[in-house]
Amino acid sequence: MLFIAKGTVTLGQTQTNEAGEITKQTPATFSTDDNGCCVAVGEFDEDAAELNLNIHSIHGDWDASGYLGAILEALKPQRQVNLPDFKGIFKAALDSGSDFCDYCQKGIDCRDCIVKQWEEE
Repeated sequence: MLFIAKGTVTLGQTQTNEAGEITKQTPATFSTDDNGCCVAVGEFDEDAAELNLNIHSIHGDWDASGYLGAILEALKPQRQVNLPDFKGIFKAALDSGSDFCDYCQKGIDCRDCIVKQWEEE
C-alpha cells in the first residue's frame, strides 16, 4: 500500500574523532506534520502488526513534479497515463527557438521552475 505524507525532515549527522572513527551517529528522520514543508512517498505493509513506513523518496512541498513522478513510478500503471511528455514537448520547442519564459506570468521564482531545469539539461 502506498502513502504520501506531509511533514518535516531532520537530516542525519555523523561525528568522527581524529582517527576517523564514528563517535556519534544520528539517523535522518521524517515526522508527519501539517505545517511541514516536505512530502514523503513510500509504502507500508497493511498486514503488519506494527506500522512500519518504508519511505522511497522525500521532496520539498513545492516540488510537485518530483513527488507526483515518484507516485507514478511506485504505482506502475498498466495503461498509459493521461499526462503528455511535457519535458519532451518543452525541449522540442526550445530546440526550435521557442522560449516559454516569454509567456510566463511570473507565478513562481525562475530558480524553482521545472521549465528552467529542463532548459539547463
